Amino acid sequence: MAKTEKTKADPVTPVNLFAYTEQAHGEHVPGYVSLNRCTDGSYWITARTSGGKETAGLCVPEDQLKAFAAAINAALA
Repeated sequence: MAKTEKTKADPVTPVNLFAYTEQAHGEHVPGYVSLNRCTDGSYWITARTSGGKETAGLCVPEDQLKAFAAAINAALA
């Protein structure tokens, strides 16, 4: 039996903090949003529109993410 090498996780692989994908119907391409923290400490939001094929990414500063979270918490309280 050939010796297999153990693989390590890619050190630049972002850590997913939150993701939401809408329910797909038939051939419909579902939209999604994802928040990831990268190994360099940056935070990225990636999104695809409902029915779309292209994605868009946005690097968001940590202070703005905190303000975003506070606004969501206040709205849902």
